[in-house]
Amino acid sequence: MKRMLLEKFFSASRTVTIRKEIYGIRQHSQQMLHEYWEGFNKGGELMDKTPAAAGHLISNMASNTQQFRIRGAAPS
Repeated sequence: MKRMLLEKFFSASRTVTIRKEIYGIRQHSQQMLHEYWEGFNKGGELMDKTPAAAGHLISNMASNTQQFRIRGAAPS
């Protein structure tokens, strides 16, 4: 059942997109470099977070990508 739920909301292509977002960094269009850099540094390293904090961050990222889609992402 867990696998079915994950496959429904996180297809293989969706998982790849989210993984790229987690591992990569992206400056959005219309965003100044210093704004981007401050936001990037504010969160710290994922590996430095507690498991609960890392899970919360990943959950928020997944929710945001579902709700707003990632800018510049190829349509699936």
